[in-house]
Parts: sequence; C-alpha cells; structure tokens
Amino acid sequence: MRALHKALLPAAASLWLIPAVAVAQSWQGRVLIDANVATTSGGATFTDNFTYKHPYSADIPGEEASVETTFKIPNPVLFEGGVLVRVFRNLAAGVAYYQASSTNDLNITARIPHPFLVAHHRTVEGSMPVRHEQSGLHLNAAYVVPATRRLYLAASGGPTYFTVKHRVVNSIAITESYPYDEASFASADVQPLTSSGWGFNAALDVGWMFNRHFGAGALVRYSKATLLLEPTAREPLEIEVGGVHAGIGARVAF
Repeated sequence: MRALHKALLPAAASLWLIPAVAVAQSWQGRVLIDANVATTSGGATFTDNFTYKHPYSADIPGEEASVETTFKIPNPVLFEGGVLVRVFRNLAAGVAYYQASSTNDLNITARIPHPFLVAHHRTVEGSMPVRHEQSGLHLNAAYVVPATRRLYLAASGGPTYFTVKHRVVNSIAITESYPYDEASFASADVQPLTSSGWGFNAALDVGWMFNRHFGAGALVRYSKATLLLEPTAREPLEIEVGGVHAGIGARVAF
C-alpha cells in the first residue's frame, strides 16, 4: 500500500498542469490504447564485492581471493504499451508493460593470492560483456481529461511487478608464469540470476487524436523497485530497476 500511495501522489500532482476549464470536461471514450518506443535514463550502477577460497589460499586466514565488479545498467531503447478502460466518468483502470534488454561491460578487479608467498596478492583487472534484462507490469489507476476535442491528458500511477535477469561473477581465472609475481585476467565464472518483486510507477500521457479513433502521443513514466539477487553460497545483492521512461507512439481510442 505504501508503494501505491507513493505512485499516486506524483500522478495526482501532475493534474495541476491541466487547465481549469478542461477539468470540468468528461471523458466520453471507453478504451484507450497506447504503444510507444521509449528511451530510458537514470540507470544505476550495480556493484558487487566478495571473497572466495582460491586454490592458492591453503586455508590461511587473509589469503582468500577478493573480487570487485561494477556494471553500469544501460539505458536502452525499449517498447512500452498499455490499455486504459473507463470505470466512472474520467476515472480509468488499466495495465501497461515494458521490456528492455541490453549489453554492457562488466568491469572486474581482483586480488589473487601468490602460489608460494603469503601476503603477496596479485592485482588483475579485466572486463567482459554481460547482458542485462528487465521488464515491468504496471497496474494503474488513471484520470483522463479531454483538454480540447483532440487533445487529452492522462495521469496514472500504481504498483509495478518487476522482473530482472542479471549475471554476477562467482570466481575468475588468470594466466600466470614463473616467478608468479604478476598475473593477468583470463576469464570469469558468471552465474545468471533472476529476481522479481513489487515497486511503483507514476506516468503522464499527452495525446493528440487525428480523428475519433487514431492519434499519437508522448508518455513520461517514472518507476522504481529494489530487488534481491541471490548468488550461490553468498549474501543476497540489491539491484535497482526501473527509472525514467520517455517515449512517443500511437494512440487508439474506442
């Protein structure tokens, strides 16, 4: 309920943008469909720090390998579509869905123990492309106002069910040669993870109808959630999903 309350407040505040004369007008439509191509902004940086027992650790305290990774969640072009159904006067209920996937470099910095010497870790750095995927199902309440015969505005908000697919590093492989004082990054053992959970969203849609049934519009939506990824034999990791989506597309009304 707290997420729904947070989502409805920005949506309600956006109604102040509608001229007072338009508020009195009733929405005569029954169904409003939108399909948009959107861009995103505000992608978070996902970081992961952990240690693991390396073959060179030899059960000596402090001789574990340590790994730090950073991944900038990309801002891809995505598809978002939804439908609103009038419930009473200007009030409507609806659903919307988006899906995004992209690839970016996962940057890795690791400290690997020396095969012969204690407290002589070697630092290795490397990167590898990693795919990130996320989607969101928005369940919204909306207020639709026909500002003119062709122009309408719709403010909406509600809970969002997010799903994210991300990959994390469990260990790394190195290349080395005698006297083993230096090492280089070779590859990483990567584990794919999936997580789902609830967040919230708030949106403002502005549409211009060319005729009674067809038009075009622009949509801005903010959504957010913090989900948990659970790597094998490690503590859960928090990852932020959502962000600001801004797009344009087609409108169909009945």
